[in-house]
Amino acid sequence: MIAWAVLIPVLGFLVTSLVFFPLITLYLDRDAPAKKKWMRIATAWATTVAFWLFFTKVLYVPFPTGLLI
Repeated sequence: MIAWAVLIPVLGFLVTSLVFFPLITLYLDRDAPAKKKWMRIATAWATTVAFWLFFTKVLYVPFPTGLLI
């Protein structure tokens, strides 16, 4: 989590979250079968993008932008 917080100003919230949230999910559920792992990765990505879109496009809350986005 420290790496996530440190990399947000560099890469931006969206890119950093798209990388770290699936990694955290896989780490916490490392005993799950492969099929469930892919579903959890997709859920983490979809949740992150939905959260970002809602806050930036609907509520107009600025998120940190980095070099990529």
